[in-house]
Amino acid sequence: DHQTMCRIGGRIIPHFPPRSPQIEKRLKPFPVPLKDATIGVEIMDLIAQVTLRQVFKNEEDCPLEITYEIQLEEGVTVCGFSAEIDGKKIKGKCKEKEAAKDDYDDAIASGHGAYLLEKSEDKPNMFKTSVGNLPPSKEVAIELTYIAELSFEKDGDLRFSIPSTKRKDPVPKPNLKINLDMTSNIKKLSSPSHPISFEFGDEPSKAIVTLGDYNEQLDKDFVLLVRLFKPHQPCARIQQDADGNIAAMVSVFPDLALKDDEEMFTEIIFVVDRSGSMAGSRMNQVKSCMQLLLKSLSEGTLFNIVGFGTQTKKLFPKSMEYNEKSLKEANDHVTGMSANMGGTNILKPLMEIFGEKSLDGIPRQIFLLTDGEVDNTAECIETVKRNSETTRVFTFGIGGEASKELVTGLAKAGTGDFEFIADVSTIEQKIMRQLKKAMQPALTNVRVQWNNIKPTEQAPFRFPPLFAGGKLVAYGYLPRDFPTGDVDMLADTAVKPFKETVKLDNTKIEKGNLVHRLAAKSLLSNYEDKKSNLHDARGNVILTGSNSGDPVKSAMIRLSTKYGILCQHTAFVAVEEREEATEGEMKIRNVSADVPKPFPQVSKPVSPSYPSSPYGALPPPSRPNYAPAPQSAPAPMLRNLQSSASPSPSKLASPYASLPSRDSSMDMKKKKKSFFGFGGKDKEEKQKESAPRSRSSASPSASRSAIGGSVMMRKSSSTNHAAPPPPMARSSSPVLSMQHDLMADMNCMEEEAQFDHLATAMAPMMAFDDCDDCESSDGSESDGDDGSSEKPAPQELKDFLMLQKISGNWTSDALKSIGISEDQIKKSIPATLTSPDAATLWATAIAIAYIVSKYQDCKTYWEMIVTKGKRYLNKETKKLNLNLDLEQL
Repeated sequence: DHQTMCRIGGRIIPHFPPRSPQIEKRLKPFPVPLKDATIGVEIMDLIAQVTLRQVFKNEEDCPLEITYEIQLEEGVTVCGFSAEIDGKKIKGKCKEKEAAKDDYDDAIASGHGAYLLEKSEDKPNMFKTSVGNLPPSKEVAIELTYIAELSFEKDGDLRFSIPSTKRKDPVPKPNLKINLDMTSNIKKLSSPSHPISFEFGDEPSKAIVTLGDYNEQLDKDFVLLVRLFKPHQPCARIQQDADGNIAAMVSVFPDLALKDDEEMFTEIIFVVDRSGSMAGSRMNQVKSCMQLLLKSLSEGTLFNIVGFGTQTKKLFPKSMEYNEKSLKEANDHVTGMSANMGGTNILKPLMEIFGEKSLDGIPRQIFLLTDGEVDNTAECIETVKRNSETTRVFTFGIGGEASKELVTGLAKAGTGDFEFIADVSTIEQKIMRQLKKAMQPALTNVRVQWNNIKPTEQAPFRFPPLFAGGKLVAYGYLPRDFPTGDVDMLADTAVKPFKETVKLDNTKIEKGNLVHRLAAKSLLSNYEDKKSNLHDARGNVILTGSNSGDPVKSAMIRLSTKYGILCQHTAFVAVEEREEATEGEMKIRNVSADVPKPFPQVSKPVSPSYPSSPYGALPPPSRPNYAPAPQSAPAPMLRNLQSSASPSPSKLASPYASLPSRDSSMDMKKKKKSFFGFGGKDKEEKQKESAPRSRSSASPSASRSAIGGSVMMRKSSSTNHAAPPPPMARSSSPVLSMQHDLMADMNCMEEEAQFDHLATAMAPMMAFDDCDDCESSDGSESDGDDGSSEKPAPQELKDFLMLQKISGNWTSDALKSIGISEDQIKKSIPATLTSPDAATLWATAIAIAYIVSKYQDCKTYWEMIVTKGKRYLNKETKKLNLNLDLEQL
């Protein structure tokens, strides 16, 4: 029975009688139309404040209670809620959840309007909104504001996104406006998901972004990428709220990339599911992948292999140093692995690993491979979260039956990453991609010294380890008379100490409370993660004589209501007191949303060149008529390095020339539109806008439209630049990218050209056939950085990589497998390479050039092993005092 219950004076009474099935059957699927949607965004360095405004109308002849859910990004915090009706704005108050619900129910029972926003208890990142007693023919505008810290992509771009939620009814195109105010000057703005327009402010560090006029987009998340001239520049923000309270934020995006002669010391434990469901092709692919993972480790790495089922089985009693002896034992162990260990008990190996103390200064990282699910997922996630300060967890869900909640939950709790591997033939590329992340330096023992600035409270209370690609952010509530001074951000690494200094200037204080709320958000996260001042190192509540009831819950409610930010124990409520009570039977309308899966599991691509979408295969992007650029015949081994034909200068008048659309034959009317209105235009509009247009260079202050989704900021030039076709999007949703980045393409070509002169010189003795297994179907090269467009590596490549020695070198004997004799190697050694080990050094250089040039489409597979080889060359040439440049070698 469907009925609404209201609490009045301590009694629970039904608010209206149940509706009959006949009435329910006659209701339209979406009886409450969305009339308008507006999204306003303020981005300041690493933080963003987003305001979503949606207008609904009651087109029925009775009062309605409208309920709907919105899914927001992971880690955001709602900090504002209001409703506007008949020109009157009612601001919501953050209260303890039960008290807020009481206010909501009481208002409805009295015939007033009421509005409630709460966090879903069983759906992560889902927020439920209730609009109570909306009169017939009335419109209401619901406004929700949330704050978030932004993250960096692997290439250093700052990423901001708005998730889409599908609706089946027509919705208006949203009005989107993003204001950017950065410390560093902005180098480029782009969107791999939607066309955008933008204009600069008075300074090159400020800009305004809106959705572009060109509107051929699928139903997907909106993503904005911001490239800064100085992404690693420390940032500081100080704000004073209306009551005079001051809060500061200091942040840094550390450059933790290893140099060629630096090595990363870490501990990696491979935890492999050996339950019965892993039998057959899954276990065979895992074993093959394990051989590659072991070969890619660096000397000095500590490692172990733990198999689990009902019980566990370790390769070594404790992690061992990576050397020739331990590698042989590991390879033998992997060869003998089988899926014969019963059921799936993931908690047992995790508890055994966490029971051993990690080594100081050496981050411990777990690679967990499983194909199943467990009945104690919450306990497993909680166990990983309690140990996240010492151990990072990467997870891999193998096959379509792997539990999404388990795989994603463990990785997020362990500050790692995850992959879903529906097609086991792609397992090697996906796991190697994560190994590359794991083998980057990490900051441990992170701490902040405020020196002469004495904050009344710091957030977060404790800092977790920081890994490459992460950002370090600290907040402090400051006294009103704080002095100007420096804040030192300190940490340890396995390579060298880390220190970054940020200046706080008491003459540069802005008005606002965004930093205050972000500081409170950070403290709330500490309470939720059991890492606050009320918890010990194991996450247990510290009991004192003053503690009564639940001290953590009380602290969270106090913090939440003080700063007006939502948590699991609070809710926003707004009450609209009406002069005349709304009469009539109130009916419930649940505006449900079909939320897309963020991690689609597709067994195989629809085609080798173009990804699929939720609606089937996408057609290839239409391209301008390219005129073949004059080229010299490439050396045989470099055929895969040649870029695709360049566009005719007559087609692209300037570097800012607009890209044409995809094939306009796709009927976007058949596509679903998003909850916030990210839909597509009709066919006529698309055909009008798909005509190629050129654009002359303009001053930075001029407005520019990024039809392809991306516009570079660079000085104008009279020279026409040839540009390759736009690349695919790299995102969790398999959709085509309209992004075009000429600068990145040119940089990529420059990097690949570093081996050109070496390969050309060796071409007569290295006349390799083209690798049919590695060529792209359209003849163009694929960068393969994320492994999304790569094919499985051919066996010949796998065999050759296995010939690399543990130190990173290949021998002259190993090169015989690719048709190069020892005599050929000796005769071709450069005169500048004077060393007793010259043949080995030269053989290693040849091996690297061979792999890089011939197997470019398999880059993710071999990248770690080639990096290991480069490190060997760099170390040896320095050891021998040889004045040789690595790339020249």
